[in-house]
Amino acid sequence: MFTLAILASLSAPALADTYPPEAVIQNAASVQISTEGLDAITEMLPAVVPAEMELGDVGDDVDGNVDGWCWLDGGESGFKLEDGIVHIELGDARITPTNGALSLEINAMIGVNDSSRKLHFIIEEGCFGTDCTGWIDPFPVTLSTSIALEVVTGDTGDPMLDATVGDLAVDMDNEDLADAVNLGDCGLGTIWDILDFLTLGDDVLSLIPIEDMLADLGPEIETTIEDAFNQAVINEEMDINGVPLTVQLFPNDVNVTTDGVEILMSGSTSAPPADCVVAWDPGGSTRTDSAVPALAELSAGDHAAILLSDDFANQALYSLWRGGLLCYELSGNDPLPINTSLIGLLAGDAFDELFPETKPMIIATRPRAPLEVAFDGEHAIDVPITDLGLNLYAEVDDRMALALGLSLDGVVGVDPVFDGNTGELGIDLALSGENITASVIHNELVTGTDEAIEENFAGVFDTLLETLIGGLISDLAFAIPGFGEVGLTSLTVDQAGDQGDWMGAYANVGPITYGGGDCGGCGGEGGGSDCSGGCASGHAPAHAFWFVLPLALVGLRRRE
Repeated sequence: MFTLAILASLSAPALADTYPPEAVIQNAASVQISTEGLDAITEMLPAVVPAEMELGDVGDDVDGNVDGWCWLDGGESGFKLEDGIVHIELGDARITPTNGALSLEINAMIGVNDSSRKLHFIIEEGCFGTDCTGWIDPFPVTLSTSIALEVVTGDTGDPMLDATVGDLAVDMDNEDLADAVNLGDCGLGTIWDILDFLTLGDDVLSLIPIEDMLADLGPEIETTIEDAFNQAVINEEMDINGVPLTVQLFPNDVNVTTDGVEILMSGSTSAPPADCVVAWDPGGSTRTDSAVPALAELSAGDHAAILLSDDFANQALYSLWRGGLLCYELSGNDPLPINTSLIGLLAGDAFDELFPETKPMIIATRPRAPLEVAFDGEHAIDVPITDLGLNLYAEVDDRMALALGLSLDGVVGVDPVFDGNTGELGIDLALSGENITASVIHNELVTGTDEAIEENFAGVFDTLLETLIGGLISDLAFAIPGFGEVGLTSLTVDQAGDQGDWMGAYANVGPITYGGGDCGGCGGEGGGSDCSGGCASGHAPAHAFWFVLPLALVGLRRRE
């Protein structure tokens, strides 16, 4: 369980600048919502609050039938509604953060049944009783309540966000309600006369249990809030190009202030170690321990932000590197021939004497340094490549020998691009020969060719890249779902924090044109069939996308 993992990580010895494998990183990420964001969220309420709710029977156990004994025993007294259906039309709403809780106020029109589906309206008072049918036209009410947020331990033993909606206060004008009541088939005036005679008068309006009618609204709001925030919770295994990456991300604290809502997340990533990198394993990922950017630092106009620490991103990349993500070995003819003609592309005819005929070749990587991220570089996310060995083995004197040894250095750039018209998040990947520099570190077969090989490497690299993973790069697109007619309207990614070591994904929410319903842009026209966590065309679940985005996409083919 994640809680036990946290305790274990606190007691595990570690270098001051290193997180050991599988360590839990406190404050690995933060989900922040500004006051403007809370205002925008209220626009989603009509999409998640039901337009009508079954009321059933409400009130006392009376049936409106009065017998002759009532003059002796005083009869019964009570009020009852049967077969009620509450209609809710939400108007203006506002969520106001205070220190420790949220205040919710909603203006709405509330009605009960209608002329085509009438309810039973029953009153008994002593020896007077009536059983009528009718309905209540929509009338204005103001609903208000408080919402408390806290992190609790769920049924699985893992932390989760819990929302508690307080008692629902209903403010309404009795005259509006009186005008809305329709009991024409039993004589409204007669009932009012009876009640006046019994000195109840307008107190009958207090017998109409509006609060009871709306009792289910609080749990609906609770569930909606919990489901929305818990979409950021991740506890699953993802297949990243053949490496089983386990990602856990859970809330550890929630803060509500006048600036908005902040949910702090703890996280951990891990993958089974691969033999191909054991010799170079430093024993953990880089640790920097920088402060979480403050909620108050959200720029004016930003509704929400997902902030990801470089510690968590670096641990994810280290886990993938440790799991052998960059360990590749290419040979054979699929998807393209791997033979000594590639050396000819690098060094011209300098190797022709050694290989007068084309011979099989093996290309193998030697990833000697773990991957890390940089959020303060030229791109939204930079992944430096350091000392990535690339060995070319060819058949010499009837045996496979190391023909060339290269060391690759450079930077892979990642820039998310959101299209507010389609709801699609695309990824621009800066990965080409221009980004990678090759240095010859082994060339004992044909000396004097190092400079030419280094100059020609970029063109050969681009050819290999396009052939082997061009399709993967072009498929990097994710559809962001909406809620009805409301969804994501803008998304930008930038560095955050005093030292630029946090990545911030800043979003705005509003009316959308790219669809919502079941799942926004997923599943073709009209949405998808399963929107749990969003939709994506990649291998990782969409709701986990921001936490695995800075993964290395360098490489050619997964080693068999």
